[in-house]
Amino acid sequence: MTAAALAPTETDRSGSAGSTNPEPEIVRPLRCGPGDGLGLEEVLTRIQALPVWPDWPSDRQRTVLRGARRILVGLSSQPGTGWQQRWAASGAEASSDWGAAVGAHNSAPPVRGRQATRQGLMALMLAQVILPGYGFLITLRVAGASFAEVR
Repeated sequence: MTAAALAPTETDRSGSAGSTNPEPEIVRPLRCGPGDGLGLEEVLTRIQALPVWPDWPSDRQRTVLRGARRILVGLSSQPGTGWQQRWAASGAEASSDWGAAVGAHNSAPPVRGRQATRQGLMALMLAQVILPGYGFLITLRVAGASFAEVR
């Protein structure tokens, strides 16, 4: 992992390939939500305080917490000072299997574990702990019910 990948910034290079005068590099601060600096248990408490939490059946609540915990434990092995930096360092946004990139599938059963991880990620986004980029959100293919909750 390079130091640039760990820096709390996002880089965007403009200009066409093969151009002799590429446009200057634009450095943007890394977007971080209000839950970025919280500890693991504080994040889980924040998820339980979401306005949609009471509307979810108890089995979904357990699944969401299990998935969110799995993601956070996986991210805690990544370098960074907050969850957003660790998310960026994991390479999850560019990976075809973001759950594996963050280490969330290591001990999960294939089908139910992936569902829990997906629901955990939705809760982490709702709680503004992890703020994925638009490119990642497009590829995530969120189900209609989940989209309505995030809106």
